[in-house]
Amino acid sequence: MRIFIDPGFVDRAVERGFDGASPFALAHLPVPPSEKTAFLREGMYAWLRRNPLFDSVAEPDAADAVFMPFNLGKVRAERPDIEGHYRGLAEKAGRPLLIDYFGDATDDVDGEGVLVLRTSKYRDRVRANEIICPPVIEDIGAQYGIEPLPKPDTPSIGFVGLADKRRAAGWVSRLIPYSRHDYALTALSWLGSQRGRERSGIYFRKRALQAFEKDPNIATDFLVRRFWGRGKRARNVIGAEQMRDDYIENMRRNPYLLAVRGRGNFSLRFFEILSAGRIPVAIDTATPLPLEDTADYVRCCLFTDWRELGSAPARLSAFHRATSESEMQSMQIAARELFQRYLRFDVFSRDLFDHLLPERLGARTEAPVHDVCEARGVE
Repeated sequence: MRIFIDPGFVDRAVERGFDGASPFALAHLPVPPSEKTAFLREGMYAWLRRNPLFDSVAEPDAADAVFMPFNLGKVRAERPDIEGHYRGLAEKAGRPLLIDYFGDATDDVDGEGVLVLRTSKYRDRVRANEIICPPVIEDIGAQYGIEPLPKPDTPSIGFVGLADKRRAAGWVSRLIPYSRHDYALTALSWLGSQRGRERSGIYFRKRALQAFEKDPNIATDFLVRRFWGRGKRARNVIGAEQMRDDYIENMRRNPYLLAVRGRGNFSLRFFEILSAGRIPVAIDTATPLPLEDTADYVRCCLFTDWRELGSAPARLSAFHRATSESEMQSMQIAARELFQRYLRFDVFSRDLFDHLLPERLGARTEAPVHDVCEARGVE
């Protein structure tokens, strides 16, 4: 696919210190590795720097689309002029505009001819001009060699991560277990409002952890943090290596792993669980998933609607009793295969630019730049 990114403008923006590069365009942007990407995802980011996903053309008139190669959230927070520049380019050339809106935001992006690549939205609010994408994550199964587990006598579910934002000590922290935002949305949910699903990920994580811990028929393996595992505090307090070891070993020990949204309405953890060949026990807050019409998530995932969160432990117990040893092994293998075939970021990205976007835009690309099947074998 032929894409115009305006390399001169890009170079000037990067030289002035703007670092909101889209992962899709890393091979075309002069950006150094960041501390954040080096912490967990440097392997995939390094691959993206080496392997262009599209043909960059010199003029917008020769392109199938104009692509703003920076994240929209970062642009709007620090350099809103960049968005205006690319909207103007696309409009003048009469070409579609591709926008990367990865991250936690769920608001709509307006504009004729604008196509948005994003990770977070609500299922019933996904627009025709949006494509839900998997996040950039490490391929845990390939990196750490995690093998399928046999069926345990008691279902064992794991979780390592942020689920407690209390900072004050003693009674103050117990009095205010979550934000006023969550309190307000809880009240609305009692009135039948869909807004209850917009409560914080911390709220849903705490409720889910408490529900599983109360169930005597389930073995829980939970390590609750008070800070985000990819942030500076995690690296400084515990250390990146120890943080990752705890997380991976928890995945290695448990066939089931809890997946609950974070700040945005999507879960990095969900995709990491699949990559490890484990079974996600997902609390569904109307989260759209990439390629839902193609990828068979039900085959290897357990979903519980957020309004029925309290029933998640009983659902897991019933599923575990009804599942044979061979079925559990097959389900873990299917989770790994689903990730490899559709959701690993290099595979998805090549499929996106070689097939999905040309089909969506009616692009004039004569043939795919890459072989997607070949990409699926790239480590």
